[in-house]
Amino acid sequence: MQQYIIALEAKLRAVTEEALSVEERAAQMDQLLRDHEKHLKDIDTQLQREHKLLFQKMQELKTLRAKEKNVIADISGSRVALSSLDNRLSKLDQNALRQQDYINNQARHPDYNKYSYLSFKQSCSLLMIPDLDFQIQLLEGKMARLSGNVNEEERHVLEKQVSELSVALEEKKKAADFLAAQLKNLQNDIRCVGKENEKTGADKRDLTTKIEELNLVDDTLNKELKRFCLKKQDSIVENNIQQLEVKRLRTMLYDRADGVLSLEKRKLQLQIAMKERQKEICVHQEMHSKQLKITEQEMQGLRAQLHERLSKVDKMKKKYEIVIISMAAPEGEEHQSQAYYIIKAAQEKEELQCKGDDLDAKICIAEKENKALENTLHLLNNHNSTYRKSFNKVTESSPEYQEKLKLEEQKRAADEKGKFKKRQIRELQENVEVMSSSLNSLQQEVAAQRQKNADLEAQIVPFKAELISQQEKRDRATKQSFKLTKEVRSSKNTTEETFEERDLNQKVLKDCKKAVNKLLLEVIEQHPDLREMLQTYFVKAGLALPSPASTPSSRSSKLSSARSSVSLRSSRFSGPSAGNSARGSAVHSPSVKTVELGLGLAVSSTLLPQSLGSDSSRSSNSNRSSRSIRSGHLKIETSSTITTTTTPPTTTTTTTENTTTTTSPPTSTTTTPNTTHNISSTTSTTYSPYTPYTPSSTPSTVYPFRIGVRALVRSSVVLDKNQANAILQQYLSLLSDYNIRDIRGNVTSIKRV
Repeated sequence: MQQYIIALEAKLRAVTEEALSVEERAAQMDQLLRDHEKHLKDIDTQLQREHKLLFQKMQELKTLRAKEKNVIADISGSRVALSSLDNRLSKLDQNALRQQDYINNQARHPDYNKYSYLSFKQSCSLLMIPDLDFQIQLLEGKMARLSGNVNEEERHVLEKQVSELSVALEEKKKAADFLAAQLKNLQNDIRCVGKENEKTGADKRDLTTKIEELNLVDDTLNKELKRFCLKKQDSIVENNIQQLEVKRLRTMLYDRADGVLSLEKRKLQLQIAMKERQKEICVHQEMHSKQLKITEQEMQGLRAQLHERLSKVDKMKKKYEIVIISMAAPEGEEHQSQAYYIIKAAQEKEELQCKGDDLDAKICIAEKENKALENTLHLLNNHNSTYRKSFNKVTESSPEYQEKLKLEEQKRAADEKGKFKKRQIRELQENVEVMSSSLNSLQQEVAAQRQKNADLEAQIVPFKAELISQQEKRDRATKQSFKLTKEVRSSKNTTEETFEERDLNQKVLKDCKKAVNKLLLEVIEQHPDLREMLQTYFVKAGLALPSPASTPSSRSSKLSSARSSVSLRSSRFSGPSAGNSARGSAVHSPSVKTVELGLGLAVSSTLLPQSLGSDSSRSSNSNRSSRSIRSGHLKIETSSTITTTTTPPTTTTTTTENTTTTTSPPTSTTTTPNTTHNISSTTSTTYSPYTPYTPSSTPSTVYPFRIGVRALVRSSVVLDKNQANAILQQYLSLLSDYNIRDIRGNVTSIKRV
């Protein structure tokens, strides 16, 4: 499309160049160059703006992904906290149930305290084995649920789930309807694309008939194509570099995010393990403190036993001495040996030792039983006190009630936060999906544009080859035409442009204008949106767009009517006689009358002052007017020689704003060997380039003039009035092609000079 617009701009420049002079054409080209540079700068700024927007969108995507990961981490933390709170609540409920079961068992079995020490030691201080009653209660609750008796909370949860599922179903239905509508739209787009393909096929067939257009835009297309290819390559390289950088940063971000998540999970696990370990340490500390107290008590008992044993040993020594003294043999009896007494004492000591050991064992057992009974009694007292406290009403100022309210508030806040985070995650996912879909559509458009560019480049290649061949043909035709023109001019003994050449050039110019107007109308019909742009360009150039109602027989010069200008000014000449001397009438400064015909063609006539009574006329040199018309690659140069001798005008005229008057010094009459026919005629010309023609808008100018027909007919031809009238009408028809309206002329006399 851009190349097609460039081609249209080139055609527009070619059309406007036909109606501009050399200076105006240069100014127009400078203006077009400045506009083109400004357009390129706008494109560069827009590209930079798009790059900045892409970078901002990528940054926003990164921040959203970081927020998403933070939200996921918060949700996981809140879930862990909720699970820990639920576990704690379930543990508290189980402990309460176990305490109640334990109290019920105590009430059911009075001798339970006597025989429950060993089972209590195995159950780790709080009856971890569930009772049958507790299982029965659980089974009864399950039976009630199966029979249909559902709690209010569960029923509310189920109703909430049903409402959520119904809402999800409605959303799915809406999505299905939306997708069906999108499918219909896509099918319509496919049909439109098919029609456009057919239309482009017709345009492709029409392109074969538009080789002359490619001749105009070939150079600009090559330059623009090279420049755009370089820009495209640079942009592709920059895009690839930025994509690699984005991929590298994305991988780094993902790695860092994964590392942060793993570290946070590890931190949470370590915190949970630390809490559990702290609890275990507290339990072990309590156990060790209790064991320390027990060992201290045992050491005190052992010290007491040691003191008792020492006192017993002292007593035994004293008893032994007393026994020895008492058992000493009287005088005159046989003395018993020491071994006898030692053996006897050892036997008694052994017997006493056995009795003491038995008594110590019984004492230890009794002490341990007493300690166990004291511990159980202490536990029973504690349980009884807590049980009694449980029957008390919980006040709002109690710490348990405050803790319960605090936990409920935390749970409610955590639930709301979790819902909010889920909603945010859902919105972020939808945004990511929308952005990914838009990115895919943009990539598809870019791929389609690249394919279109490749197709256009492939189409340009044969046109370039054909263009080269056409240029060669044109060069050959130009050379042949130049050669034939030389032959014709040499056969007519003239170096100026012949009448046949002017007639041929005029026909070619008309055909070219008709083709350009037809081409512009076709382009406007195919692309109505270009009408405003073409209208602005034509208004800048002072031209009017060709109307579709114009017929092929109408003059194609209407396209340049808004640009052409006519300067028709009649000068008053005061021709009083200077005297009756031989010098004749006095000569006044001549007045040059210039008629601008548009497209670089101007007709100048020199008005020479004469005396009112003078019969002779003075001749002025012929003013050559050349026109250079470009139509495609065709260049036509036409020069005509017009020699005019005028008498003072019979009427006074007023000029309009578009009338220009130039004054030149008198010129000498050139004498040529050819014969010049002095044709006195009366013409009236009315022209207004920018306003509609009305007969009374501009007064007519009537004046005689002389035409040198040396370039039109051979000098040996003798003209009569009819031939002169025919030549004059041909000349006036040339003027009528340039929007000089209402031209009338009639030959009144012919004088041979």
